[in-house]
Amino acid sequence: MNEIAAATRALAARVGNMLARGRVRSVKATTTMQTLQADLLDEETKDRMEHFEPYGFTSHPKAGAEVLAAFFDGDRSHGVVFMVADRRYRLTTLADGEVVIHDDISQKIHLTRAGIVIDGGGNPITL
Repeated sequence: MNEIAAATRALAARVGNMLARGRVRSVKATTTMQTLQADLLDEETKDRMEHFEPYGFTSHPKAGAEVLAAFFDGDRSHGVVFMVADRRYRLTTLADGEVVIHDDISQKIHLTRAGIVIDGGGNPITL
């Protein structure tokens, strides 16, 4: 029975180590796969975590943005970031189904229900 309990605890630890959330500390955007340094839970800092981005989209996250990281097989030696979000700049007034590409200084391309609005700094144009 002790062997089963020990095996179960080890498995639970590995599963628990597979995902983590934290905050961006720094970004290295000059490599072919952008890497991040991130502070994870329990004051764990991880360096050179590859940031997987969707094809055709890239960004340079600001320090303090939130990350979701995965560690394959629960091995904390090589993690990847699969999502970066920044609630400080998130737009909250979208209608159901709308999409926006935006940055931290309020520039945006907004696919609205009435058309596409391009706002490059206070002079919106609707197409």
